[in-house]
Amino acid sequence: MKSILFVLDDPELQNLYGRLLEQHGHRVVHVHRGAQALPVLADQTIDLLVIDDGLVDEEVRAFVTAIRHSDRDVPIVLLAAPVDDSVVGHASRNFDDLPVDLIARKPLSPVELAHHLDKFLGVWTSEAEHQPGPGGLPEIRLGRDIVRVSSPQLNAAESPGSYAATILVIDADERFLNTMVQSGEQLLVRVLTATGLDRAKQILESVELDGIFVTVADEAISSVSQTVQALVAACASVPPLALVYEKEGLLDRVQGLYAGAALILQKPLDRAAFSQAVHHLSALRRREQTSVLLIDHDLDFARTLEAAVRAEAMAVHHLEHPAHVLDELERTNPDALMINVVAQTMSGIEICRILRTIPRWQDLPILFVTNKLCARERLAGFEAGGDDYLVKPISAEELRARLLVRIQRTRLLRDRADRDMLTGLLTRRAFVEQFAGRLAEVSRHGRPLAFCLLDLDHFKYVNDVHGHLAGDRVLVALGQLLSSRFRIEDIRARWGGEEFAVVLVNEDANTARRALQRVANEFSSLRFEREGGDSFNVTFSAGIAQFPRDGQEPEELLQAADQRLLHAKQTGRNLILPAVGVDR
Repeated sequence: MKSILFVLDDPELQNLYGRLLEQHGHRVVHVHRGAQALPVLADQTIDLLVIDDGLVDEEVRAFVTAIRHSDRDVPIVLLAAPVDDSVVGHASRNFDDLPVDLIARKPLSPVELAHHLDKFLGVWTSEAEHQPGPGGLPEIRLGRDIVRVSSPQLNAAESPGSYAATILVIDADERFLNTMVQSGEQLLVRVLTATGLDRAKQILESVELDGIFVTVADEAISSVSQTVQALVAACASVPPLALVYEKEGLLDRVQGLYAGAALILQKPLDRAAFSQAVHHLSALRRREQTSVLLIDHDLDFARTLEAAVRAEAMAVHHLEHPAHVLDELERTNPDALMINVVAQTMSGIEICRILRTIPRWQDLPILFVTNKLCARERLAGFEAGGDDYLVKPISAEELRARLLVRIQRTRLLRDRADRDMLTGLLTRRAFVEQFAGRLAEVSRHGRPLAFCLLDLDHFKYVNDVHGHLAGDRVLVALGQLLSSRFRIEDIRARWGGEEFAVVLVNEDANTARRALQRVANEFSSLRFEREGGDSFNVTFSAGIAQFPRDGQEPEELLQAADQRLLHAKQTGRNLILPAVGVDR
């Protein structure tokens, strides 16, 4: 097992690189900045250092220089953008003078990079193996010699484990399907195809997918929701969805958002756009995957754990040393933490005490592992807040059972605490926690976010005249609509009483208003029955605030949305007011 340290500030690529290289048998450590990498290099055995040129020039140069002047003789790979001398000021990105061992020129898919790193960590290939291949292959700069390395081509008969992701593409155009299959082969993405819903349902029932691409014909735009609902009915957990239009406009985007699509794309899809879309869908899918973080210098136990949970499709993230446990927890957000009591630099019991003082990790299952049974040490572990104590050697069956029962019970308790019992939506507390994470994500990538605050119109009248049971049915109906009409990454909550909150990630206020208006139209058409047999309908009003224009902090966005909601109520209700400056 080789250890690879990535200096990369893109969480989605971090996860994808880590997943691929771990499948190849390597251990992967991630940091965001060069300064964070130096302590890792000092404390751990690192076989390869990979640096992304997303850092500023000065930081890349200073970091590489610092490494080369230290006593660490670690190979360095630099991921660099293509050189374009026609762009003024771009020549400084050549990095020709940097003392690195390999420069990989982008665009380079994660799977291609993993292939090249495998070669780099293995036996050096002969010069004959580096003859230029067919056009379009990624450029690799090895030392001072430019070479081209072809990527391995896989066919559909090979093991799905050899692929970075498995994607289903649904389109009546077989030429487009063939193009997507070819793009998948180049990117080592397994592309399954279907020309209709019947075949798509068969695939969904039998194959674990990372995402679905559905082409929407012009005449079928009105049936997008029905198509999505048919896919949802075919499996217990539908993968993230991308809708592909011949020509994408604002109404198409609203339609896709309403149907729950994570991405809205437009034909033709070139290789770069397809690769980026696959990465995004895969990242969303991984958010749902159960995972465990292991902190243990025992590599044999790490392999035992991976084998024990493989049948559960559980991801195992491994750190040999605990120095960067907080960064790794933030990166992986695991369902459980397993830590050796005798961890290096800091004991597992000390780490547990620290984590129990941090609100986010207070309910994280923590399981200690040790090589000896000591009653005093065991007691200290439980007093520090540990949940279980495992003594090596332990059978795979017992290891899996004890880990799963902790995760399942914690999920059940967390779900009860985080979910409103009536509507099934998040509670206000859980919503606020997730909202902060989404806000940090869009801020880091410079993307918009829409915060929507909804309030049922005349709800006191509904309770007083039609009864509280009828009022509960109204709340449940709106909760169900909000749950089913948006995407995986969007957040929905019962804010309190008859108020609801929705966060639409990577969307502006205009798109959010249109999508919310469709929900309002559908909700207002519902008829609710009271005990006497009379029926009635209900509407809601809403206010929308947009990040970053209306505020940088959650409190600022809440205040802006609340003011617009109040104005909508005063204006006559059954109204959705967007952010200031957006056309209604």
